[in-house]
Amino acid sequence: MDESREEKYKPTVGVYDADFLPYYICHNKKDEPEKTLEECYTLVDNFIDNINQAIEAEFYCGFLTVGKCFRYTIYPDYKANRKYEQKLNYLDRVKEYLITKHNFTYLSGYEADDLVVSFKRQYVDFKSIIVSPDKDILYSVDVAYNPRKNEFVHNYPEDISKYFWTSMITGDTTDNIKGIPGKGPAAAKSIYEFGKVIKHPKFLAGLALTNYIEHFGEVRGIEEFYKNFKCLNLVNTVVLDDVKLNKIEKIEFSE
Repeated sequence: MDESREEKYKPTVGVYDADFLPYYICHNKKDEPEKTLEECYTLVDNFIDNINQAIEAEFYCGFLTVGKCFRYTIYPDYKANRKYEQKLNYLDRVKEYLITKHNFTYLSGYEADDLVVSFKRQYVDFKSIIVSPDKDILYSVDVAYNPRKNEFVHNYPEDISKYFWTSMITGDTTDNIKGIPGKGPAAAKSIYEFGKVIKHPKFLAGLALTNYIEHFGEVRGIEEFYKNFKCLNLVNTVVLDDVKLNKIEKIEFSE
């Protein structure tokens, strides 16, 4: 066999978009006794261990969002519609625990979303499986793992492009991004399918921009397009310092 043609072995690393973890861990179900801090720490350890086993990771690392990211300077109402009915105790302590115990990290001015895709792009000697329940991540990379559904999500480049440009047209209610008023998924599909005929990504951008201008007028349309593009587009070029990888100790189960 021609060794030059052999595919290079790449260790699997679980890359956590970890913003969901403190909320998941600290949440108390209705009529459930409030968790103690130590119980929260134990749940974090068990949760991460179970996911790492599920994705057969040899290493893992994680990223968090700390403070406001650059998107707020572009759109002050970014994520302004998010409200949490239940006050969660220990939220900050659990986030701190992820940093001190599991070596999860953050970079001021960016969201965890930006950092996980930047890791995947830069650390090419690893097979990166991004762990996240966030649809913005699940449909923006080739392979991810959704811990809430215990399932892998696989995307082709066309799927990723379709998800992004659909969001540009319809908006993203989760992040308080409005899109083009009156244009829902059916309109977005029609625009995308027409643009796909040309088979050039810049044409899709131009087609979306044209629809913005038709609705808002030239100046406002360009402004809205730029704002939404910058808020929805994940930045995969963030320069990361050496990321500490945690090694998974393989567990042998008795029969």
